[in-house]
Amino acid sequence: MPKTIFVRHGRLHYFIREVLKRLRLPAPHASRVGDALVSADLAGVEGEGSSRLPLFASRIGSGLINPAADIRMLFQEQGTAVIDGDNGMGHVVGARAMEIAIEMAKKLGIAAVAARNSNDFGMAGYYARLALAEQMIGIAVSNAAPAMVPTYGTRATLGSNPVAIAIPSAEDDAPFVLDMATTATSRAELEDALRRKARLPVGLALDSSGEPTKSPKTALEAMMLLPLGSKAETGSYKGYGLALAVDALAGVLSGGSFGRELAGAEGKRQDVAGIGHFFVVIRLRAFSPWVKFRNRFKEMLHQVTTAPAAGAPRIYYPGEAEFAIEQERRATGIPLDKGVASELEGLARRLDMRDAWEHLAEGKK
Repeated sequence: MPKTIFVRHGRLHYFIREVLKRLRLPAPHASRVGDALVSADLAGVEGEGSSRLPLFASRIGSGLINPAADIRMLFQEQGTAVIDGDNGMGHVVGARAMEIAIEMAKKLGIAAVAARNSNDFGMAGYYARLALAEQMIGIAVSNAAPAMVPTYGTRATLGSNPVAIAIPSAEDDAPFVLDMATTATSRAELEDALRRKARLPVGLALDSSGEPTKSPKTALEAMMLLPLGSKAETGSYKGYGLALAVDALAGVLSGGSFGRELAGAEGKRQDVAGIGHFFVVIRLRAFSPWVKFRNRFKEMLHQVTTAPAAGAPRIYYPGEAEFAIEQERRATGIPLDKGVASELEGLARRLDMRDAWEHLAEGKK
């Protein structure tokens, strides 16, 4: 097998959907997960894409994720709701919560939905972007398994707790999509560095004794990541504070688990995840005419991106580079690292789904 193979996004979606259907997910749920994973691969966020499928399959097979989750409304008022994910796939729970928020925001102008009893939902930007088609702003946050060592701390007590904000832009422009972890790096980035046999910059992660490490393998074993800013002198309290705020919204406000209660969300732990999410949707027309907002926002982005430093190619606004990657990959294919491709093929073999894998592999560039 070559070092990298290229596959068509439609075939990759089909493969993921069929694997998850074999694992007893209803077809609409399997399709939703496939859409979320392929969207991450298209955007160049491979660590939240199809490479996660073997882990999800393992957790479903071990009974740690409920493939037939019955997502239930627990509370609902004017513009707010809380749902229970029934330990289902986080991608399905997250998308359902955003759908509820979008429908409420259409009527009320703004809506917020909290979700509890869920699982890892992958790329946070995927959910924020769901609001864009309705000319709405989408905000998505989630807590996660303990991985962040807070400023002046000695053990991981918070997750990488991602934050995503998507804002509609002019039709021909890339949408603004800020999608960030609150740690200086993430598990997905460490796994990618390990596959590439790359060393880490100092200031991202600690080893099990609390010392800085450049080894992605050591960092993955310890899972003691530093907050954004790395240390107090360079602003780590900002990343730590933001992660704590996300946990308050996704964990405490949702009525779900938070902090070290989420240890079961770690892939190697044999326990349910208990992850929580929080979503906000804002209808632009409740605040400003669409054309006026679009033109003012376009001008703001223009002001920000028109004075690059000497020698720099250009200034990108959040989401712009990912949009360009997506357009390229839709045309030329999604690159799958040899290790990821091998794991996906192995998963297909274990599930007696050679035909599905061959259908995917035949569609490579």
